[in-house]
Amino acid sequence: MAALLRGETSVSNPPGDPAMPDDMEIRVPQDDERIDITDLKEVDYWTKCFGVSEARLRMAVASAGTMKDDLRIYLGLP
Repeated sequence: MAALLRGETSVSNPPGDPAMPDDMEIRVPQDDERIDITDLKEVDYWTKCFGVSEARLRMAVASAGTMKDDLRIYLGLP
């Protein structure tokens, strides 16, 4: 608010402000061999990587486990 009073036209959100994420990139998870289904960023990454819906990914993890190679086989991917 003080910035607006000084005549500045915009105010940036403080780092870590959930209203405006700082990083919109999808990054490779730290452990790229195992899927953490509780991490929504990883779920988003793996759904795009495998080309499946979130529901399909969750069903695959429930059936085949969290290892990337096992999921590829379960999903019928090369």
